[in-house]
Amino acid sequence: MSNTPEILLNSASLEATQSPWLSEIRQAAAKQAQEAGFPTRHDERWKYTSLRQTLDVDYQIATSQEVSEAQIAASRVAGAIELVFVNGHFSDTLSRIPADFRRGVTICTMQAAFAGGNADDVKAVFEQDMPEATDVFTWLNRASFNDGAFIKLTSGAYSEQAVHILNYSLSDAPAVSHNRNIIVLEDGAALTVYETSTGGNGTTQLLNNLVTDVIVAEKATLNYCRIQTECVATHNIANMRVQIADSATFNSWVFSVGGKLARHFMDVELNGSQAHTSLLGLFVTKDEMHADNRGIINHNVPDTTCKQLYKGILNDSSHGVFNGTVRIARDAQRTDASQMSRNLLLSRKARVDAKPELDVLADDVKAAHGAAVGQLSEEEIFYLQTRCISREEAVKFLIGAFMNEIIDEAPEAARGILHPLFDNYFQTQEVLTC
Repeated sequence: MSNTPEILLNSASLEATQSPWLSEIRQAAAKQAQEAGFPTRHDERWKYTSLRQTLDVDYQIATSQEVSEAQIAASRVAGAIELVFVNGHFSDTLSRIPADFRRGVTICTMQAAFAGGNADDVKAVFEQDMPEATDVFTWLNRASFNDGAFIKLTSGAYSEQAVHILNYSLSDAPAVSHNRNIIVLEDGAALTVYETSTGGNGTTQLLNNLVTDVIVAEKATLNYCRIQTECVATHNIANMRVQIADSATFNSWVFSVGGKLARHFMDVELNGSQAHTSLLGLFVTKDEMHADNRGIINHNVPDTTCKQLYKGILNDSSHGVFNGTVRIARDAQRTDASQMSRNLLLSRKARVDAKPELDVLADDVKAAHGAAVGQLSEEEIFYLQTRCISREEAVKFLIGAFMNEIIDEAPEAARGILHPLFDNYFQTQEVLTC
C-alpha cells in the first residue's frame, strides 16, 4: 500500500454536491491530509504506536452490508434511542428512533441534518478553528465521511432516553470507513450518549476512522460512554474534541476490549469558569493487541476542574499506552486537576507505556499526576485460597475488583453490557504475580 493518505480518501464524498461550503471544506481537508502525511513513531503523539500493520493493506471504501438483528442484539442499549450504522451507512431497519421527540431535541443522521433545518448547525461546527496539531485521520474523516449521528438539544432541553450510536463493521475485503458525529448541548441541556464500535469477521482487516465533535454550553451536562469491542483484525482510530462552557459538565467513560489496534484520542477544552470534566477509561488486551489512549485537557480559564483515571489490564504479548497531558494556561488560576494511570500486567511479555504529563503555567493551582504498573499479589491470591476459593477464582476475583472501580462508575445501562464482556475475558490462572 502507498504510504500516502490519499489512498484512504473517499472520492464519492469529495465529489458530492450537498452544498458549496461543504465541498470547499472537504477539498481543503483532503489537501491538509496529503500535506500532513501519516505519522511515524518520530511524531510525539504516535511515539508508542506504529501504523505499519494498519497501513500495509490495500483498502477499499466500505459499502453498506446486510446485518441481522441477531448480530447486533448483544450490543444494544436497553431503552435507548438507537442509530445503527453499518460500515458508516445508516440502517433504518435496525435503528430505533421514535416518531416524535421532546421539544428542543433533534436526533438524526448527518445526511438528514444537511437535508433538514440543521445545516447551519453543522456548518458552524465545521467552520471552527482546528486545533494546532490536528491528526491526519481527522482531516481524512472531514474529507471522506459519509454519515454519522447529529444530536442537538436546545436551551433547557433534555431527553429521558439515552441515545446510542451503534457502529457495526463487516466486509469480506479490507475496507475503510469514516464516521462523523456532532453533539451540541445548548445552555442547561442534559443528555446521556452511548457509542459502540463492534463487528468484523475476525480475519478481514478493517480500518474504522471515527471523529466526534462535542459542544457543551453553559450549565449543560453530557454523559458520554464509548464501548469498543471489534474483532482482532480491526483497527479503530477515534478522535474526539470537546468544548465545555461556564458551569458545564462533561463526563466520559471509554472501554476498549477488542481490535488489533484501538486508539482513542480526546481533546478537552475547558473554556468556562466552573467547567468540569471527569474522564474514566478501562482497556484490556491479550494476544498481540494494541490499545492506545491519549488525551489533552486544556484548562483555558480560571476555576475549572478535571479528574482523569485510566486503567489497563494486559496479557500475553499485548501492548498498552496511556499518554495524557493536562495543560493549565497562565491565567487559569484555581485549577484543580488530577490524572492517574494504573496498569496490571498478567504476563512477562505484556508491556505498557504510561506517560501522564502536566504543563502548568499558572501558580495558584492544585495539580497531581501519576502512573503505576504492577502485577497481582501472590499473598492476596493465597489469602483467598485459605478461604476455600480456588486459585482460578481468586485470580478472577482480584482482576474483577481492579476493573470494577471503572465499570461501576459507568451509566447503569452500560454495566449490563460491560460485565459480560470483561468478567470472563481472561480464562487462565497462570498469571504474573509478585
